Amino acid sequence: MEILMIAPQPFFTNRGSPINVFNKLKALSKMKHNITLLTFPEGKDVVLPNVIIKRVPLIPFLRNIPAGPSIHKLVYDIMLLSYGILLIFKKNKYDIIHGHEIDGALIGSILKTIGRKKLLYYDMHSSFVEQMKNVKLVKTNFFNSIFGSLEGYVYRRSDKVLIISPSFKKRLSEFDQEHKAIFLPDNPAMENEEIDDILLKKLKEKFKHNKIILYMGTLEPYQGISLLLNTFKIIEERENNVSLLIVGGQKEQIDKFRELSKQLDSKNVYFIGKQPLEKMPTYLNLSDIVISPRLTGTNIPLKIYVFLRAGKAIVATDIPAHNLILEDKKNALLTKTEENDMVDTILVLLKNQDIKKTIEEGAKKLYLSNFSREEYEKNLEKIYS
Repeated sequence: MEILMIAPQPFFTNRGSPINVFNKLKALSKMKHNITLLTFPEGKDVVLPNVIIKRVPLIPFLRNIPAGPSIHKLVYDIMLLSYGILLIFKKNKYDIIHGHEIDGALIGSILKTIGRKKLLYYDMHSSFVEQMKNVKLVKTNFFNSIFGSLEGYVYRRSDKVLIISPSFKKRLSEFDQEHKAIFLPDNPAMENEEIDDILLKKLKEKFKHNKIILYMGTLEPYQGISLLLNTFKIIEERENNVSLLIVGGQKEQIDKFRELSKQLDSKNVYFIGKQPLEKMPTYLNLSDIVISPRLTGTNIPLKIYVFLRAGKAIVATDIPAHNLILEDKKNALLTKTEENDMVDTILVLLKNQDIKKTIEEGAKKLYLSNFSREEYEKNLEKIYS
């Protein structure tokens, strides 16, 4: 098939949505489909068979496109639509338009109307309403009505809606569109986890005999980093051989949380900053415990699948984003979104090797039985058959 894929984000960068896009490109390329990816100007080029990447031009004063809604995204989305219209008029050869996230699907909806008879797949990475609440844009019935109408339009125009969380089906049911939903879990971008032996040696020398708690991901408010730092301060007071590594985040976010860590007088918190995707297996290998302290949400974080594949001891908050696939005391330890319970949960894994081993083995088993690369490719092929 000829596929026009719309990715309204910097591609490729090491964060959830671009990794989702990369996985789709890689799998569809392997199936011998031809894909034109229309995306933002920033990001690292990737080379895959049958894949052409087309970027809209960079606007000098709109650099460093952030995650989530922003003026940057609005401007570049308009440019994506303009370039998409040109592609449709110039070639009009595409069998399927595959739009990632609500804005990619909205652009795809318009292009579907222009191109006629084309199929539209909406790749739903997150709940649109949750996104708006996270950035405090949903405050009145007026905005709720606008966003709801926009959602409904995209759902109705879509032929299939690929969802990364079963909970999204409930939202589609509010528009009588749940029959279009297909659950396709995320998958780690890297098929082979290669350890950087030199980096690992340096890290082990730096942290010596300390046990490592690892957080990896963005530092947006809903990720619960303040909760994590307050929790770790209590752990640090009880255990003197534990370090917290926080990998990811923008500079201003890191500065903010580093200041909070100083105010708490924590001694063993390390902000590593963003790292290349290929470095992440090394940090995972170093860690004793991995944590996702997310406060709200129903979309399952991509990193959970990374943790499962690595067979790590997972601590995660007991919210739908985690408990839809993780089972407490079987393949993870789930905790309330409050300090004392999180402290007690982490200490269980730090002090009890038998429980830790049970969680690690359960995590690996869950991944292999439900979320492997083979399962992912098989399910995507069904969607495109």
